[in-house]
Amino acid sequence: HGLNADKVWRAWEFGPSKLFLSDMEHRFNARMISHLRSEGAKVPIVTTSSFGKMSAAGLLSLTDGGAVAVHAYADRDILEKDPRLVPNLLSWMAAAGVAGKPLTIPEWNTADYPSQERAALPPYLAAVAALQDWDAMLVYAYSVQPITDKGRPSVWEVGFDPAALSALTMGALIYREGHVKRDPVIRYITPAPEQFIDQPLSPVTSKAIRTLTENGRFRLQLPPLPELEWFKPYAAETAAEAVTDMQTDYSAAGSSICAGTGDFCRDWEEGIFRLDTEKSKLAAGWIGGREIELSGTEIAVSTAYASVAVQSLDQVAIAKSRKILVSLAAQTVPPGPGSIATRTEPVTGRVSIAAGPGLQAFALFGNGVARPMESSYEDGRYVLNLDRRLKSLWIMLAPP
Repeated sequence: HGLNADKVWRAWEFGPSKLFLSDMEHRFNARMISHLRSEGAKVPIVTTSSFGKMSAAGLLSLTDGGAVAVHAYADRDILEKDPRLVPNLLSWMAAAGVAGKPLTIPEWNTADYPSQERAALPPYLAAVAALQDWDAMLVYAYSVQPITDKGRPSVWEVGFDPAALSALTMGALIYREGHVKRDPVIRYITPAPEQFIDQPLSPVTSKAIRTLTENGRFRLQLPPLPELEWFKPYAAETAAEAVTDMQTDYSAAGSSICAGTGDFCRDWEEGIFRLDTEKSKLAAGWIGGREIELSGTEIAVSTAYASVAVQSLDQVAIAKSRKILVSLAAQTVPPGPGSIATRTEPVTGRVSIAAGPGLQAFALFGNGVARPMESSYEDGRYVLNLDRRLKSLWIMLAPP
């Protein structure tokens, strides 16, 4: 190919080495896929994953598989990061979205434990995944202890972490039940070869990637490369917008980044994520001491860092729903020395929900018990007072 032989072997540098490494990995992938097919495998094959804050140059050989996979872990203060300046977990995921390939996230979680982010990350991640139309989201919950009815929560032991379980409930409804819709418009980030072969292209270097992640659906449209004849770029829709400036800013004025569909916003100065759709209302992050107004719902809690979600369970708008789930998540503290007790911070305050008459509030418990609890209904709104006596992370509004 006439490449500089002295530079091809310099794997730590950008330039010809990225073409060589892509080609070498492609040849391995081709042999592996051929062998698996000859053994009778019919399922889609994912060759490996985008991980370790990899640049766009590493995506070329990932397209050999039936989908592109991402492994990513959240660091601290995920809600407080300004996308105009720095990336967060979600922009690293979005940066692996190659046009024409399903994007899967088979491994995501927080990076350490305990972490306040565990109470807010699942619904935030689910909302962005739904907007972007990502194809699969799997929290990494590898169990490192016997699966019994008692265990210690840890970064991997999601099943023993009440805060994570409640937050995952919120996220599952947002993503799996379509409470946030995908952006009907798609953009294609279209770098020239020198922008991702000769230099790094990633959320660190691209403001377009960082700000588009929470604003609108996009994929990377990588160009054909004469040195890699096997790489076949996807033919993007002709009517779609092509983004050629890697520094385009899709954020608005102020300290918020919002979905173009209007479904959610994140204020990085407040450290608060707000979601407001017909079927899900949610506030997450540093919401303590604030009155958060969403359409038909008001959330006012004293717990400093928490998530509160109001969600329909019968596929109609909350205002018309006869089965409304209120989910709460705060912090979980693992057992101390000599103790087996996992402690979960209660979410205290008040939630007001506009819905039809005739519903009763029930506190839900893991043994199937639904305990009636006090609530009031005035001017078309249910008011739930949350205090330490609740001892549950879930409340159901349903007919008695």
